[in-house]
Amino acid sequence: MIVRDFYQAYLKIVANSQLNGFCDQPYGLELLFYLYFRQSDGLETSIDKIFFELTTPVPRREAFGRYLEKLASNGHIKKISHSEKKSMKAVRLSDAVMTAVKSTVA
Repeated sequence: MIVRDFYQAYLKIVANSQLNGFCDQPYGLELLFYLYFRQSDGLETSIDKIFFELTTPVPRREAFGRYLEKLASNGHIKKISHSEKKSMKAVRLSDAVMTAVKSTVA
């Protein structure tokens, strides 16, 4: 039964225009939920922290950066100055993505 529920949740994500951009890469769903839970807990997350903490294999740093740029240009994430170090960027899900996660699978 749990596999069926997971599959149904996955189909909802793929069908949602605010969420399906995270299905483009093997690590995309993990990235989506990682950012969702970090943001829900009020934690700021740098690009480097994300890159090193994802457990799904990610490509080299440059390709990972391009994927984040694509998500940002599509309005799925926001890259902002990090509060601890101005030379770092923090990544946040857009408000629309946060709402979509809450209404789709949370």
